[in-house]
Amino acid sequence: MDKSAHLPHARDRGRVPLPPELAALAVSQGGPFTRAQVLHLGLSPHGVRVLLAAECTRIGHGTYVETPVLLAARAAPRQLFVLRAAARALVHDGAVVSHRSALVVHDLPLLGRLPWPPELTREPRREDDRSSVPHLRVAALPTDQRTTVGGVPVVTAARAVVDVGRTAPLRDAVVAADAVLRRGTAPAELARVAASCAGWPGALALPAVLAAADGRAETPIESLTRLAYAEQGLPAPQPQVQVFAPDGSFVGLVDFLWQDQRVVGEADGMAKYDRPGALREEKLREGWLRRCGLEVVRNDWDDVWRPAGRRDLGERVRAGFAYMSTRPVVE
Repeated sequence: MDKSAHLPHARDRGRVPLPPELAALAVSQGGPFTRAQVLHLGLSPHGVRVLLAAECTRIGHGTYVETPVLLAARAAPRQLFVLRAAARALVHDGAVVSHRSALVVHDLPLLGRLPWPPELTREPRREDDRSSVPHLRVAALPTDQRTTVGGVPVVTAARAVVDVGRTAPLRDAVVAADAVLRRGTAPAELARVAASCAGWPGALALPAVLAAADGRAETPIESLTRLAYAEQGLPAPQPQVQVFAPDGSFVGLVDFLWQDQRVVGEADGMAKYDRPGALREEKLREGWLRRCGLEVVRNDWDDVWRPAGRRDLGERVRAGFAYMSTRPVVE
């Protein structure tokens, strides 16, 4: 029997509910379903079109989700919801979410746009196995480099960092590596996974990622700022340093400190001053740092994202070094 007979015509409908079997399947998949799964229910092509046009939103090639489910997601994480939902529906044949898409699934910082379609990796089926799908890679997937997050099969966080380190710019990989280390992954684990990918395309970039990674960075802008300092040939500062006044009272935790040069580096993220009174508090704090005999050099996203901004930042830090070399030490 053609189950399409139970579907009202699009002109006559209010809301067209999903058939119970499809609704249960969608719930089990976190919300999304594919056109192939709808056809498997026995609907005619016309019935499928009516159903999908009624209350569904296309979120990828042949992949849909009920529009009310999509709209129920808060505006901020909606793109994340769509990527996770599509990934859950697209994973098949032992493939798992990988590379930059895996960073999203692990809730790790991602520079730039969300990957679309979601990036996947599957094991080779034979020695000369290759993928003809751009977002599907074929590579070894040891059991200890796979996991599941929120029902989505995905590479581990360490493997995601290594994959990004092989295929993306250094700054993308270091931002992710810093976050993974900050969450408690040991540097030795990142090194072990990197070693397992030796000889793979892009693997020669991994030593630079491992050398630059530092889990003490608390935000992506701190990671980018540290890379900008290194690019400009500045000496490596100490990150996350507590500063105390001469009388022993606590002044604040600074992002970076060049102790010998008596210069503080502060990376100001986009939301740093959103809280009422935050700007005034920061100005007072900066005043106390200067009373402690420290020069403060600030930077924002533009200063570390653009080449011209990084050059300007390097010049300002060096100017701070030169200035403090003429100033007396505060005892």
